[in-house]
Amino acid sequence: MKTIRRKLFLTYAGLLFLTVLLLGMGLTWFLRGFYVETIQRRVTEEARLVGELLKPVLNDYPENFERAQTDSYIEYLGQQTSARITVIAPDGLVLGDSAEMAQQMDNHLTRVEIRKAQQNGVGSSIRYSQTIGEEMLYTAVSLTDERHIIGYLRLALPLAQLNMALVRLRYGLLATSLLVLLFTLGLSFPLSTSLTRPLQEIAAVAKKVSQGELESRIRVGNEDEIGTLADAVNRMAESLQGQLQVVREGKHQLEAILATMVEGIIVFSDDGRALIVNPAAAQMLGLEEDGWHGKYDLELIRNKALHDKMRAVSLDRIYQSHELHITFPEKRVLIVNLAPIRAKQMEHADVLAVFHDITRLRKLEDIRSDFVANVSHELRTPLTAIRGFAETLVHDDFNDAETTHRFAKIIYREAQRLHTLIEDILTLAQIESGKTKIADIPINLENVIQDVVDRLDQRLQEYQLKLDLAPQLPQPRGDDRLLTQALYNLLDNALKYTQPGGTITIGVHPQDEMIRLQVADSGIGIPLVAQERIFERFYRVDRARSRRLGGTGLGLAIVKHIVEAHNGRLDLESEEGVGTTISIFLPLNPKQVD
Repeated sequence: MKTIRRKLFLTYAGLLFLTVLLLGMGLTWFLRGFYVETIQRRVTEEARLVGELLKPVLNDYPENFERAQTDSYIEYLGQQTSARITVIAPDGLVLGDSAEMAQQMDNHLTRVEIRKAQQNGVGSSIRYSQTIGEEMLYTAVSLTDERHIIGYLRLALPLAQLNMALVRLRYGLLATSLLVLLFTLGLSFPLSTSLTRPLQEIAAVAKKVSQGELESRIRVGNEDEIGTLADAVNRMAESLQGQLQVVREGKHQLEAILATMVEGIIVFSDDGRALIVNPAAAQMLGLEEDGWHGKYDLELIRNKALHDKMRAVSLDRIYQSHELHITFPEKRVLIVNLAPIRAKQMEHADVLAVFHDITRLRKLEDIRSDFVANVSHELRTPLTAIRGFAETLVHDDFNDAETTHRFAKIIYREAQRLHTLIEDILTLAQIESGKTKIADIPINLENVIQDVVDRLDQRLQEYQLKLDLAPQLPQPRGDDRLLTQALYNLLDNALKYTQPGGTITIGVHPQDEMIRLQVADSGIGIPLVAQERIFERFYRVDRARSRRLGGTGLGLAIVKHIVEAHNGRLDLESEEGVGTTISIFLPLNPKQVD
């Protein structure tokens, strides 16, 4: 991976190398030009001086020109000046050369330096000499008399020494440049490190922040751009930490709200997958913990009608409701309200499903309906009898005292039955309403049992009554009047459904921090199918027998509500044809009685 430090170091190295290279090339070019210009000036002066010396030779050309004498003279001057001397006629013919045979040389009128000298009086050029076989500096001057050019004098110096000097200069510059480069690179490495170390720390902290370690902070004391960046990252981490804390608190609040809600809550994604399920919904639908996540609604709630309504809510973003009947984990009636969770960037909306358990409400409605029907039925029977016999007495004209007395007894019995029914209904209503003030005093169960036995003494004479009382009975707290009525109802039921001569047992025993008060009989027993409903209002196993014995169908319902008002519970054991045992369990250390 290419790090910033490496990039900075390579950038510094490249820039320094390029700078040193350009500097060396420029300096070499400058020195070469400087040396060449200096040599050109010197050679020009020497050419003019030598030209003045050779003017007499050119003045004799071509009539009195002596080539041999001229060659020896030019050779002598060339040795003195250390330069190659060439004398050229106005027409370009080489008249003499200190290094070569003039007769073998080409016409020089087209040479660059000669043409410049022809135009300006002085001309120079640098080129490779085919004759000498090396790079040469040529400088020519025009030689004139008072009126016209009489010839040209050219001096040529080899540039080998200059090139050698320049090579040595280049090597020196290269060595110096390398030393400077190494020294500078040695400084650039710690410099790049000092620049990148804060960036590395910023990157490390940013990585930790991205991984959730929002408490990480950058400790950079720089006041430059890096310091500004570090401060910005720290502020970002603080802001994210604060926002995350708010989100966490909101999440915890939402979880607490969802966990404590009685209504079931399920959030489905736009494709029908469960995203959120609160405990109430899981309990209602019998969902395993964490076993619901990501499952489709038809997997969790196997109801096609509800599925179709959820799709409509997601697609059309409308509100829907549905009544759901389920049988697992238990029979329930649920009202499901469906609402879209709007998301502008999504084509389809998620769906919020709120489940309201109305099982108890429906059951209460059914009970109320049954209660009204049962009360109407129970009241109609005695009222019909009273009305019928009363009308007979009013409209029939007879003086039969015995018949009148018999009719009056029937009217009285039915009125008494009606009175008992109304009293039981009022008692049950008062207990259920919670308006009846229930005492909270120690109860002597022996006295309660004796009171009930005394009240039913005449009827008990036809039965074998047994008392099974534990010694030193503890005293539960509660309302002795209501417990007396509960025991009276249980004993009255036992007398009604036990044949004369049968056995009835009243027992009291402590059991598991509670006290058990039970009434057992050897009567006809209760069928198994009827045992679950025996404590409901107006429920009778044998309606004809119950009415014949004067029962209202409310006795056991009153017992149930009295026991519940004392924070106790009821237990039923019965076998058809063998007998029935009903037990009341009362706490010995109850909380405040409702």
